[in-house]
Amino acid sequence: MKIILISPSFGSHTVAPPVGLGYLASTLLDRGYEVEILDPAKDGFRLENAGEYIKKRNPDLIGVSILTPRYNSAKRLINEIKLALPDVPIVVGGVHVSALPVHTLKELKLNYGVIGEGESTFPELLNTLQSGGELNNLKGIVFDREGKIHVNEKRPLIRSLDSIPFPAWHLMKPGDYPPIPHQFFFERYPIAPIITSRGCPHVCKFCASAEFWGRRYRMRSAKNVVDEIELLVQEYGVKEIHIEDDNFTLVKKHAMQICREIVNRGIDIRWKCPNGVRVDGIDRELLQLMKSSGCYQIAFGIESGNQKTLDSMNKNLDLNRVRQVVKTSKDVGLEVHGFFIIGFPGETYENAMETVRFSKSIGLDVVNFASLAYLPGAELFNERVRNKGIGSIDFSDVNYFSPTSTDELSEHEIKQIQRNAFNSFYMKPEVLFNHMKKLKLKQIPYLIKMIQNYYT
Repeated sequence: MKIILISPSFGSHTVAPPVGLGYLASTLLDRGYEVEILDPAKDGFRLENAGEYIKKRNPDLIGVSILTPRYNSAKRLINEIKLALPDVPIVVGGVHVSALPVHTLKELKLNYGVIGEGESTFPELLNTLQSGGELNNLKGIVFDREGKIHVNEKRPLIRSLDSIPFPAWHLMKPGDYPPIPHQFFFERYPIAPIITSRGCPHVCKFCASAEFWGRRYRMRSAKNVVDEIELLVQEYGVKEIHIEDDNFTLVKKHAMQICREIVNRGIDIRWKCPNGVRVDGIDRELLQLMKSSGCYQIAFGIESGNQKTLDSMNKNLDLNRVRQVVKTSKDVGLEVHGFFIIGFPGETYENAMETVRFSKSIGLDVVNFASLAYLPGAELFNERVRNKGIGSIDFSDVNYFSPTSTDELSEHEIKQIQRNAFNSFYMKPEVLFNHMKKLKLKQIPYLIKMIQNYYT
């Protein structure tokens, strides 16, 4: 049976190998399936010809991973596939499906979806479909039977992450990807993203991570993680690693074990945490070990420079602690990246300007002034749906560049604050010069596209 797994990355301004599909592919390969991963960011096909492009590969079943910012692309892709391959089953999965299983299957007019981690569920679903077995007792799926959507009991989280085989890197070779990884800038190429843990115990109102990965923090062993890094270096020529955990440093001991393992094996690798970590638990000892193992940048999810706004986010973060940790990170020799949200409900114009001033006062090298994204599964999304209905959310605009108005700020005001913040931070000669030094020639067209997102 031939399975094609697709990441609908059409039009993305930064792209990386889809690690989640890589894990899924490796578990399917272990069970004897023929598997191919298609990623338009790498393979170059367009939405307009996606159906015919996939048809030539003659799949028996197609899996599509859906992140909310890519929902509209996934919807169009699925329609193209249906036209070209009307008899081939399509299974959807990912964070969006897991948070909105009934809504997703109804709107996409599909029969099957996987909820949560798919490494055990998807192979079982395939086996059940092949054998004509009963779907009612299969944990972790949603399915349509004669127009009625059934959501089955959730599957327990995978306890031992070491039991999952490494992602199928031979199906998504890092060197085949364009030089526009997560957070854009890098030091060395090729680059590979990895995940060393799953789950987050924190309850930030804007975050949907726990809907998919759960609140229990589960970690791969340091040996398992560094075995994968070594494989990537030796077999695929990878020179830089991006750790994409929701919070790599949550358990200091675990992070330090990985760093020591890299040092002890003498692996020549550069790495960073572009997805961001919390300030909690960060200290000089950990930062120095990160630096000595090849880390050159750390990103912090700061979100606001106004303590009242932070508290309303359930961020549980002290701004004085932020200042201290940013200074220590800089003292150790790391570049520091800060994430901020503009337009959180309840935030006034003056609150937002406090955030802009704070971002410029603490010595950050890189900043992101993102719009609030109403992500399915997040508490903030659920509140909005309860108050205004799911029709109040336009999934084509659920991203970090398209503001949603609040009672305090209009879309135009939020966008204007973002633009002014971007200009005031990056147009300083020394900041602009430092970023231009990091820019690779092949990245220039992509950088222009990124900047346009701030100005359109």
